[in-house]
Amino acid sequence: MRIRFATALLMLSLIAIPILVVAGGPVQNFPNSQPLNTIANPADLGWHESDSGSYGEAWFFEAMDDKTQTTILGLLSVSNYHPTEKMASTVDIFVYTPDGQEHHGHGEYKKENFSAAKTGLQAKIGNNTVTGSPPNYKAIASEGGVSANLSFTSLVPATVLGGDKIYFGEKNQEIWADTVLSGLAKVSGTVTINGQSISISGRGYMDHGYSDIKVPEFSKDWYIMRLWSDPIQFNCFRINLKKGYSQPTIGVFEAMRDGKYIMRAKNFTLTPKSSQTHAKSGIAYETSFDFSAGGSKKNISGTITMKQFLSGLDVLSVLSAPVRLIIKAFYTNPWQFKYLAEYDLVYTEEGQDPVPVKGIGIVEVHKYK
Repeated sequence: MRIRFATALLMLSLIAIPILVVAGGPVQNFPNSQPLNTIANPADLGWHESDSGSYGEAWFFEAMDDKTQTTILGLLSVSNYHPTEKMASTVDIFVYTPDGQEHHGHGEYKKENFSAAKTGLQAKIGNNTVTGSPPNYKAIASEGGVSANLSFTSLVPATVLGGDKIYFGEKNQEIWADTVLSGLAKVSGTVTINGQSISISGRGYMDHGYSDIKVPEFSKDWYIMRLWSDPIQFNCFRINLKKGYSQPTIGVFEAMRDGKYIMRAKNFTLTPKSSQTHAKSGIAYETSFDFSAGGSKKNISGTITMKQFLSGLDVLSVLSAPVRLIIKAFYTNPWQFKYLAEYDLVYTEEGQDPVPVKGIGIVEVHKYK
């Protein structure tokens, strides 16, 4: 569901410079969803240039090695959020190795260092790129001694998340949108940490999203869950909204099987069962959930439980000084918690035998301090 555009958009939005803090109002959660497996058009993959001070856009990739569970998350982002520079951009790469270590590279760039096509996937920030066309994509990124060179071959169609957009305002004047380039991909390549290369062969995910509303204006909490097990995979995100909006939550759940999407649910149950407090931030974040999506004809339900904590990120720590000062003045401090989780669910379909949905997947929990 980061990302999402999941994690990418949240990271982008949290560096927002507040011009006007929205106090709630109408929200429509993917009101005109296209049918499942509707192919995204080339413009959905491209750059959505905007002069809006609330504009942000990001390209996100995620992968996990099958054998070692080495996990990689990367994002290239551009926005008009900087206090003095429009179209400022950032690059972040996270690598989580089996020894429990987090390796993070971060770079900041000016407008002249960014370029992107408006139709098709071709984005570049500095020497970092996300390129390709369905079903084949390439992500190359290198910052701060951490680099990734990964090839993605999608096993499902490129689609618009939820089949539509999320709309805010009386006239739907603000939007949040995401194209899932690959909800499930075969991934191969290398990551390099301080000169030491690690081969990657596994599965992954890519998306590309944009928005002209800032997430801190409407979000209380944000949850992202992705599982790439066999024979069923899924992508899910949920945002709990601040008071004053026309509904308490937004989000969507989408499941895949045999190379196509088989299920979408805009209303699903995500009930926290346990939590723990992060020592450095003092923030309590959820570590297990009861989950259920669908109805009597198709349903996935079960539990999601943290297995291995990956990181707690103080988002302000990777931002430039001018942006940090403004965020502290207008918003509470955002934190992002990532972990690997044990998914123990069952898929049921009318007239069919139940199918176990089990495996190790990724969970992200986003909180404000």
